Amino acid sequence: ATSRYIESLNDEGLVQFEAPLLSTTQVEEVREFLLQEPVFNAHVPAQSDGKKRYLQPKNLLDRLRSNPRKYPFASYSLSSVVACPHLLEAVLSDQAIQLAHNYLGCLPTLFSLHSWWTFGGVESTTTHSWHRDPDDYKFCVLFIFLTDVDHTGGQHVFVRHSHTRETMEARLKSYGGSPDFPWKDHTCHPEEHPFYAAHKLDCVGQAGTAFFADTYAIHKAIPPKNDRLVAWARYGLHAGRSYVADKTKPVSWNPVKGRIKRNEEIEHITRLILSPRT
Repeated sequence: ATSRYIESLNDEGLVQFEAPLLSTTQVEEVREFLLQEPVFNAHVPAQSDGKKRYLQPKNLLDRLRSNPRKYPFASYSLSSVVACPHLLEAVLSDQAIQLAHNYLGCLPTLFSLHSWWTFGGVESTTTHSWHRDPDDYKFCVLFIFLTDVDHTGGQHVFVRHSHTRETMEARLKSYGGSPDFPWKDHTCHPEEHPFYAAHKLDCVGQAGTAFFADTYAIHKAIPPKNDRLVAWARYGLHAGRSYVADKTKPVSWNPVKGRIKRNEEIEHITRLILSPRT
């Protein structure tokens, strides 16, 4: 399976795992943990107003002061995601690291680990428009659905083969179009080209489903009808643009002691996420 995954990621820019990366029990434990953690009112905490809110208020005063659902997103801090059971283990699993290593051509650097809610019925936001992520010279992202996602809303939509100039130009030429079709900006409209219909892919699945993608590929998320929880792990060559923009700083190893192996390779992979001094 790993060799097929590598081939698909290189050629198409994404691959969905055949089996869930997290079991039903593990997903339930992830959600149970995160529902007790504070959230921030933006796609990532760095874009929020900095106020901690709770999805499950513990008392009436909290309920009066906290209403995260009036915002499109509720995101978790890096410390909450690191402390959450099962997520870091999945991100550092042999399968995930091997796939990222093969795609990047070197030992990957985990430069972002994140989880967030998109609330059902929200209006379209920037992540719901076609775009590319210019995070690094080369990078890939592991997405894990933590709620069920189907074709009625909440799915990620990718344009296959749009992750590199070479694969994109080859497909555009096969349609008799110009290889300079203006899909290089952050936002674009691929549905205007016949290439789109044959190469569009909706990523859906039950909670625990995971897929790898190079999100320099043209993609977007569809606004969900129901509340959707997702986690991502971004692997690259160094501290990419989003690492700086999201104001990421390493957190303590203490919450993961005994959960993951700690050696020189893992410390290198996680050096931007977990502080090596703890």
